[in-house]
Amino acid sequence: MATSTGRTGPNQRSETKVSSEINRVFGHRSAEDQMRETFCELLERSAVETLRSEQPYAHFFREVKVVADEERLILTGRVPSFYLKSVLQNRLSQVFPSIQIDNRVMVVNVQGISSVNDGDACE
Repeated sequence: MATSTGRTGPNQRSETKVSSEINRVFGHRSAEDQMRETFCELLERSAVETLRSEQPYAHFFREVKVVADEERLILTGRVPSFYLKSVLQNRLSQVFPSIQIDNRVMVVNVQGISSVNDGDACE
């Protein structure tokens, strides 16, 4: 009669690896993945709430989108001036000092991306 020694043989390790891969492919997430996703969602929500409460500039930040991963906040959207882009960056850096801010926000004024009018160009 064979007794179990509690050791993990090559077949058991292989089965565990296959099981992990199946879970990943078919949407079964580990507790670590779920915690990471929850953390990112909370970080995004907190960043958006910070921007929406930033007075007197909150209305300029309505078009800014925030996406988070474990290391950074990625900001996209539009604001009407470089000053507001800077305010956005500085405020989030203060609130989240250990998170990198990837500020991809475009500066767009009413005349378009450039603030130079066609009539103002040198001839």
